[in-house]
Amino acid sequence: MASFARRQSFRREHKFHGKHGQLVKISDNGKNAERLDCRQEFNNGLLFSKKTLRDGECFEVVFEGKVGSWSGSIEIGVTTLEPGSLDIPASATALCEGSWILSGSIVLENGEPVREDYKCDLDVCEIGDKIGVQRTRKGELKFYLNGEDQGVAAVGIPRNVFAVVDLYGKCTKVSISETRNQRGLAETFQTVNVSDDLSDASDSSDSMSDSDDSGIPENKGQPDAILPFVESLKFHPRHGTAIELTEDAKTAMRRNALSEFDNGVVLTDRPLQVDELFEVKIEKLCHKWSGSLEVGVTSHPPEDIKFPSTMTNMQTGTVLMSGSGILTNGKGTVREYGELSLFELRVNDRIGLTRRSNGDLHFFINGRDQGIAAPNTEETLYGVVDLYGMAEKVSIVESRASILKSLDRRLMHLNYLSSLAGEELPQLFGEDGLFQEPLVFHPICGTNAEVTQNCLLAKMISDTESSDSSIVLSNRHLKTEEVFEFSVESVTNSRPNSFKFGVTTKTPAEIDDLTSTARLGPEVWYIKGASVFHHDRVSSQDYAPVLSNVKKGDRLGLIKKANGELYFFHNGKSLGLAAKSVATHIHAFVQFDSIITGVLALKPDEKSAISLPEEVEPEVPNSEDRHQFHLCHGKKRDLVNNGKDCLQA
Repeated sequence: MASFARRQSFRREHKFHGKHGQLVKISDNGKNAERLDCRQEFNNGLLFSKKTLRDGECFEVVFEGKVGSWSGSIEIGVTTLEPGSLDIPASATALCEGSWILSGSIVLENGEPVREDYKCDLDVCEIGDKIGVQRTRKGELKFYLNGEDQGVAAVGIPRNVFAVVDLYGKCTKVSISETRNQRGLAETFQTVNVSDDLSDASDSSDSMSDSDDSGIPENKGQPDAILPFVESLKFHPRHGTAIELTEDAKTAMRRNALSEFDNGVVLTDRPLQVDELFEVKIEKLCHKWSGSLEVGVTSHPPEDIKFPSTMTNMQTGTVLMSGSGILTNGKGTVREYGELSLFELRVNDRIGLTRRSNGDLHFFINGRDQGIAAPNTEETLYGVVDLYGMAEKVSIVESRASILKSLDRRLMHLNYLSSLAGEELPQLFGEDGLFQEPLVFHPICGTNAEVTQNCLLAKMISDTESSDSSIVLSNRHLKTEEVFEFSVESVTNSRPNSFKFGVTTKTPAEIDDLTSTARLGPEVWYIKGASVFHHDRVSSQDYAPVLSNVKKGDRLGLIKKANGELYFFHNGKSLGLAAKSVATHIHAFVQFDSIITGVLALKPDEKSAISLPEEVEPEVPNSEDRHQFHLCHGKKRDLVNNGKDCLQA
């Protein structure tokens, strides 16, 4: 009888709840769901299961539809809230009570991140992928991707939760899959005996409706409890005798640097995770001494270690980069490593390291991977910095990946709240309202750039000819006919003039590598020298020869009109039409790869008085100018210059 009850729990049919987001269309008897107007709207696609989940039961959907217009994608989780009596929010992340949601690789509880490094990333899901959610009999929350257990995401989940699916961003359509439970059926009948069934049933008044196992085998390799939320790295309060910690233990300084050159060892406050980047920036140097910063890893916990005067004296469990070599347990193992010696680094240079999943240890200098320094390193390692010799002060650099994840999530919440405020109180929060968000630079930028002065100033960190180029974007998309303008604050003669300025449909959070316009996607328009480019191809030559000789103090700006036309400006003067049919949601960007090394975004009251040419009816061309290439042409051809020139795509 118990076996029959267990079989029924497997074959339980799931449907979507009749209460859902405003743009959702349910079909196929509650099995399919689609977000309408998906190219104009990215949210209001919230779905719930019609029934609560039983313990161990996996609710799985198939990713059926995708659109490339938005960032973010499908989100899935559970909630204790009853959908029928719920005022449906615009997105799953707005469920702020009794809810656990996986968004990208971030696990949120009641709308707040509790884990930012979950095993799978839903933002990269493709059509055909299957995504599932399960509450185990232990109260653990697990997610499945294409049938594979991704591990424990949270614990202490109450019973009787509804599954939540959000057709957000790129995800436009899903269908409920029943294959997950069927797949585990045979194995379950082989591993569960009747006595187990009877004992499970005795805990419930109705074994048919409250079975304690869905047949998904427990993953014996998983820990019994959730992994702790990983805080950002800090320096441990135990350190060398000459060290003083400031800035919430993220900055370390060697006291009496003019009289002491050692006793400056600091360790991280926790072990490094696999593939986690530990990076420090040099804040201050004392040139009285020889030698300088040494960085590496050690297996000795900071609570137990007897701090040496210098880490090169450690004879166990330690790998260091010192100068241009690698030391393992105090002995040289690699004589010439990397592109630079640490003794050559200057203020604002960065040195980092990471341990790969295969045990390889890599070092990074100003973001450049220097290669494998040591293979087969130990699993539990602490980051270590030795403020030796010239090195007087360093600070920990926040990982760009962790910043992006938390910042992007917060920006999505803020943008959503901003849109609601704009609708309810346009006189305050609308496009021309009192509390309009200023248009400045985004804090996330390329590795060789930094944004300061309340995000108004963007500049290169290193401006030598061999330095990496870096891209800085605006903090938000440009509104219709809104001017983005900056002044050139600093220049150098050590680099060729290849400065780029334009717009892209991508946001900083969507771009993995902010060093090249090739990473900005196909929808990018910019000026370089005197020419206009569309996705790294010339669309207009000799557009503005004056831009080949931009000087310090010059002002550059751009504006996109309501009809999709893009114009650039130089010192308040329009340079003419640069492009047509430009996308709606665009961010301005600047790429430092040239003579210009610093720009200052102008406030509204500082911007130039810009006048655009009035729209006029197109003139009938003279007989001399009448011939043009036809708009119908081969697929691998682009027409430019008003149809007079044809380029091979």
